[in-house]
Amino acid sequence: MELKNRHGQKVSLTTDEISLTWFFMTGMEMNKIADWMALPVHAAYYIKQRVMKKLGVKNNSEFIIWFLNYRETSENEKAAQSIPERRVGIIK
Repeated sequence: MELKNRHGQKVSLTTDEISLTWFFMTGMEMNKIADWMALPVHAAYYIKQRVMKKLGVKNNSEFIIWFLNYRETSENEKAAQSIPERRVGIIK
């Protein structure tokens, strides 16, 4: 999915990056996100860090502000098609 970072440049996010962003913005804790995505917790944190770098945000507050601003500017687009489905897997 192609989005714009906080500087207005186009960036591309993978399916995992979109899923993690969606879960994070709903308030889900990182360990629950990792469980839902069938990933180790450290991998979920890495994906979040990668998304934040792509978007040009430095902390969770900037990440949330970017999301809210992006939602306002893309109201007419259908975001529901990006809602992730739960993966099945066992993490040890």
